[in-house]
Amino acid sequence: MSEPAPLTQHWRSLYDNKYLGAWNLFRDGRYTTTTVTIESAAFEEVVMQGGRKNRTLLLRFKGKRTPMIVTKTMGKVLATSARTWCRWPR
Repeated sequence: MSEPAPLTQHWRSLYDNKYLGAWNLFRDGRYTTTTVTIESAAFEEVVMQGGRKNRTLLLRFKGKRTPMIVTKTMGKVLATSARTWCRWPR
């Protein structure tokens, strides 16, 4: 019996995803580091799993088409790791 092929992509990348997730940074069996520039931050209504609608903060990046949902935890990480001060929408 042959050895299974190594995992080169995240299983979530096999599906059409409307929002950016960690699986988008998984290449050749490991997570990569990518530098992006935030183009805009705005609250928008998104449809969550199960059809529930939620108003949430979305970040859009220059040169990228997929926005990222900013959870409270991710917001804290971004706020402490940003190299420049920015004004978040209310």
